[in-house]
Amino acid sequence: MFHTKWKSSIGLALAAAGGAVGLGNFLRFPGVAYLNGGGAFIVPYLICFFCIAIPLCLVEWSLARGGGDQGKHSSSGVISTYVKNPLVRAVAGSLGTIIPVGVYFYYALIQAWCLSYLFVFLGISPYEIPKTSQESIQLFQKISKSSTNSFEFSFPLICILLVSFANAWVVLKGLQEGVERFCRWAVPLMIALAFVILIRVLTLGDVDGRSVDEALGFMWNPKGVSGQWTEFLSDSSVWLAAFGQVFFSLSVGFGILITYASYVPKNKDIALTALTASSTNGFVEVCLGGLITIPAIYLFLGPNFDATSSFSLGFLSLPLVFEKMWGLNQLFGCLWFLMLFLAAITSAISMILPFLAFLQDYFSLSYKKAASIALAIMISGNLLCYKWSFENRLLDSLDFWIGTVAISLNALVLCAIGASLQSDYLYKLLSSSSAISIPKGITSFIKYISLPLFLVVILMWLNSGVLSKIQETFNSFEQLLGFIVALSTFLVSAAIIYFKSR
Repeated sequence: MFHTKWKSSIGLALAAAGGAVGLGNFLRFPGVAYLNGGGAFIVPYLICFFCIAIPLCLVEWSLARGGGDQGKHSSSGVISTYVKNPLVRAVAGSLGTIIPVGVYFYYALIQAWCLSYLFVFLGISPYEIPKTSQESIQLFQKISKSSTNSFEFSFPLICILLVSFANAWVVLKGLQEGVERFCRWAVPLMIALAFVILIRVLTLGDVDGRSVDEALGFMWNPKGVSGQWTEFLSDSSVWLAAFGQVFFSLSVGFGILITYASYVPKNKDIALTALTASSTNGFVEVCLGGLITIPAIYLFLGPNFDATSSFSLGFLSLPLVFEKMWGLNQLFGCLWFLMLFLAAITSAISMILPFLAFLQDYFSLSYKKAASIALAIMISGNLLCYKWSFENRLLDSLDFWIGTVAISLNALVLCAIGASLQSDYLYKLLSSSSAISIPKGITSFIKYISLPLFLVVILMWLNSGVLSKIQETFNSFEQLLGFIVALSTFLVSAAIIYFKSR
């Protein structure tokens, strides 16, 4: 069975950051923050980031080190190192298996949307740059094919095939020569592009009587719309939104970090690498993604713009913002969607590796054979989502069942496993060959602060209308199909883990 290791700590940190830094940073975070009052969202976001997400991230990396030392590199393989009951191992292990697979089913489509918009702004697509809100809506419907369930050879399908080829090309070249080498230049370029766009946004001047200072105040002032601190501190929906965003953007519970960290050599650091990847992700999300999108939307469209989702900000609104920018508007539109595409591809390839590792762990396949099978299955999922694309209902259903429910449960499982280990053993996994000094109290913080806080958030989430969201599954065939795909993927992976582990 062929497994490799990361070539350097810098390469691993950039690959891990690239896996975490994606469309959630540049599209989802600004959308969620905008819908939750701008600055009113930042305080709960930072609390969730430091008190829950970072400790759980360290737990994931620590568990992965122990599993990697035993030759296990998939999420289920790592979990099997600590959980001995076959049934519990199958249920817990299958969560980390289906998440990157199921998310990739629809994530690659959004990646293709970024490529499509890039071609639009480059002037090499059959579509025109939108100039009005109606034109922007029509363009998004064409690119996302959200007005029909047909399967036809079209420009959006060409972009999906191009995206699939690009992702496959990187993964098939291997961990070091493909993923690590690509991320070493793609992540710095992505950040450089973000800085260029940020400088342009911050030097826009006044627009319709609104200044850049007011736009920045909307994002950073934590007093909310009414100026009352208690307004957002007592609003559970704001806290839940912050919790969900932190987990989504850091890839905690995705099954990605645990696979990446399992390939770290025994004599290499994981603590500093984990913190570097997490801090890079947080910086890109708040200081680049947020500072670009939120002020730009505020300046050109006002504080009361009806943003119904992150898509309305990223794909419906920003093309209009670029159109209204005086001077080089088409160039900055190209740079924005090129940056989004780079963010998407680094995240997309990170979703392929966990399933690839799963096939290697349980079927003893070579790297290239496992990669070929993984790509074939995951591209088939892309085409399924392309076919059933009406109003993006299948995409939304998969995002709920896998991108929300499964991720929350998997993160809870990993946190519980970490808390169940002896403190000295968990500390040893984290601090072994560490490049920085790790305080021993970190394990107590994880057990007695992070885990209880996590349980409270889970209970809040269950009480926040999630049952009504589950009922929506049966409102349409596309939503039901998403549930069936998620459930069948879970059952198949659980069966494989159970019977192969006996």
